[in-house]
Amino acid sequence: MSLNQTIVQHLKRIRRYMSFFEWPEKQIKELTVLRYLLESMCKDGDRRYHSPHSSQQDPPDCIAYTEVGDMVGIEVTELVSETAIRENQKGNEIYRDWRPAEVTARIGELLQTALLHEDLSKQVVSEAHSFYTVRR
Repeated sequence: MSLNQTIVQHLKRIRRYMSFFEWPEKQIKELTVLRYLLESMCKDGDRRYHSPHSSQQDPPDCIAYTEVGDMVGIEVTELVSETAIRENQKGNEIYRDWRPAEVTARIGELLQTALLHEDLSKQVVSEAHSFYTVRR
C-alpha cells in the first residue's frame, strides 16, 4: 500500500464528531475521560472517588477508590445519538441535548445488557469491586 493510500485509510477512520477524547489506545481514552469526570466532581465538592487507574481486566474499564479506601469498578461509556452523528458527518452541525430521564433510561438499558452478559455477572460477583455508580 502506498503512503497516500495509507493516509487515506487513516483519514477514513478518524472520528468526525466529538473527537476531543479520541485516542488510539482504549485504556488511555477511558482513563482520561474518568479523570475529567472526577476533576469536575471535585470542583463541585464531590470527592467520593480518587486514584483512578486502568483496570488490568475489562470489565471494568477503570478502578478508583472511595474515601474509605474501598475499590470501585467503573465502566466508561458514551451516550450518543446516531441521528446526530450522521447529520454532523454530513456537515449539518446539530447537538443532541439529553434530558435527565433519557440519560437515566439509557444507562439502565446499558447496565441491564451488561449484567445479562454471563462473563460480566461472574466477574462482578468474584471481584472485589464494591458497587457501580451512575452520576446524574
